[in-house]
Amino acid sequence: MAQMIFARPDGQWFDFPALSMAAMSGDRLILPTKLDLIPLPEGATLTMMPLAHPIGFDEESGEYLELAENPYKKDDEPVYAVAALLPQGFTRLMLPAATLAEEPLPLLGYTAVGIEKGRLVVAAAATDEHRRWHPKYYNSPRLEQLVQQRLDEFPDNRIIRQLSRCALEYGCFTAQNVFYRRWEGGIPASPTCNAACLGCISEQPEDQCASPQQRIRFCPQSQEIAQLAVAHLEQADHAMVSFGQGCEGEPSLAYPVICDALREIRRRTQRGIININTNAGNTTAIRALLDAGMDSLRVSMFSPLAEDYCAYHRPKDYSFDDVCASLQAAKDAAVPVSLNLLSYPGFTDDEQQCRALVELVRKYNIRLIQFRNLNCDPRLMLDFCRDKNPMGMRTLIRQLNYELPEVRLGNYSHDLKDAEADAQFVEPLMDFGFAPPSRKPDHSGKPDYHGKPVHHGDKPKQGAKPHHSDKPDYHGKPVHHGDKPKQGAKPHHSDKPKQGAKPHHSDKPKQGAKPHHGDKPKQGNRDKSGQAQHNKTRNKK
Repeated sequence: MAQMIFARPDGQWFDFPALSMAAMSGDRLILPTKLDLIPLPEGATLTMMPLAHPIGFDEESGEYLELAENPYKKDDEPVYAVAALLPQGFTRLMLPAATLAEEPLPLLGYTAVGIEKGRLVVAAAATDEHRRWHPKYYNSPRLEQLVQQRLDEFPDNRIIRQLSRCALEYGCFTAQNVFYRRWEGGIPASPTCNAACLGCISEQPEDQCASPQQRIRFCPQSQEIAQLAVAHLEQADHAMVSFGQGCEGEPSLAYPVICDALREIRRRTQRGIININTNAGNTTAIRALLDAGMDSLRVSMFSPLAEDYCAYHRPKDYSFDDVCASLQAAKDAAVPVSLNLLSYPGFTDDEQQCRALVELVRKYNIRLIQFRNLNCDPRLMLDFCRDKNPMGMRTLIRQLNYELPEVRLGNYSHDLKDAEADAQFVEPLMDFGFAPPSRKPDHSGKPDYHGKPVHHGDKPKQGAKPHHSDKPDYHGKPVHHGDKPKQGAKPHHSDKPKQGAKPHHSDKPKQGAKPHHGDKPKQGNRDKSGQAQHNKTRNKK
């Protein structure tokens, strides 16, 4: 079984074999199974969750225990939870088991991580091909030179100057693709937004952690958009340009300018795909963009239920009905739509959310569901996850694969107008271990493959080391806001960490080595202003 890891205040991490790795689904403590864990993917990093203490599972007592102090030091040194940040192409299955931090955390995709037989493991699954978006294809030594070439080519184009910052400072992959002249390239177009999403990465209130990106401060002209878009579509392999990037607001609010640009782009080239990432709240704008020649839409959505949608997105001048009207407009125009599903374990996999999602996808003929790991402070999600009945993210994916066999499940934007060409790059999801079940999963209250549901207030069995059937199942014990698990006892002298030697499975704990990529867990990834610095796995609109 995987073991818990924790971090010292300086970011150095240690394993702690006295406690097994635990995880969370919403507000519930859970134990990951072998099916839920994979080796830490290449391109993933570790981050420390400041002022949030790790929680592990004590197999002898059958209890979840909080580890608040370093068990390997005599003084009262605090320790903090460690999380993994996944690269694109991987879907988070579980959250880190940790107490609530005493201050806002940076907006990152915190994923449960532990160590098993000397290697780091994460609660995640590969859910899309990893070829075009593999981190090894980005942040290359020649990137600065390529950026300068584009700047020299379009010296008066303000969008290029913005994208140069996104590529070099924020590490944005779609921005970098513009300079690499390949695949999907991003074109920001709007400095304003008609929503105030809780997890917005370009604008946050002062009492929250600073946004990891700065929103553009100008309104691009149609000529600037067309100039850059034509160059990319003409030169890139598998070319796509997308409006709606992390450094902007809602792109459809700039629809008059984008519509003019679309007509100019298509006058000059017929190559490639023109896509918009949007909240689809402005139906008038969406209809105009469709009429002007927009090839595809990707609609961001936290929940297919109006109440939860509005609670998270906090629309300013539109309703969920407007979003549905935009989806209907795209369906009527035969323009393919993908859903950018902002996923959070313990909420997204709730049975009611799953049923509503299936109905929405069927009604509006949505072609692709992109799982986007929601980057958010766990404290902001407490109310959303309360009293939910999660089936587990793996079960959700299996359920969707069964209910919607004609719908592609993945993580990226794909060429939905040319399925044959896209098939050369995308394997079916069943190749990643999510083949549809032989019969329809039953979620009518009967136990699913994770075991029987644990009711509010239930605790794991106490006493001797449990048999496998006695371990807390996936649903685990609900954690109430303000409640703390019991603090783990300090280990005996023989439990002190070894220095240097690689541990065997039953060995004593060792001092935590650096991760495979040489990264220490980052201390909240903040600069002096509190701004998050890790930008490889942030939310896209």
